[in-house]
Amino acid sequence: FVYLNMSSAAGGVTFSLSTISCAANVSVTMTIRLPASLHATDQVTVQVDGKIVSAISVGSQFIQQADSSWLYTGSGAMLGTCQGATGQVVGTHTVRVIDASSKVVAEGSVTVIP
Repeated sequence: FVYLNMSSAAGGVTFSLSTISCAANVSVTMTIRLPASLHATDQVTVQVDGKIVSAISVGSQFIQQADSSWLYTGSGAMLGTCQGATGQVVGTHTVRVIDASSKVVAEGSVTVIP
C-alpha cells in the first residue's frame, strides 16, 4: 500500500506531491494539522477512504505549535508498484481525521496514477 503517513490554525491534510505515480520510487510526505480547539488528551480517528486506519490521542502523535494547532509530519517511500495490501491503489484517496464527536477536523486527498 502507498504509505499515507499545512498551515493555519484550522485543520488539514496535505501531501508533498498531490499526484503520485505508483511506478516511481519517490518519498512522499504527509502533513496533518489539527485545529487549536483540540487538546493533547483528545482521541481522534484517522480514516483513509472511509476506513479506520488508526485511533490515537492527539498528544501522542502531534506536536503543539505556537498558534496552538497540532502538527504531524510523516514520510514514506513508494514501493514502485500499483498493488497494496488492499489491492489496487490507483485512484484518488481521501484522508480524514475525525474527533470524538464525529466531526471531521482535518481532510485532504492524494491521487495515485499508474
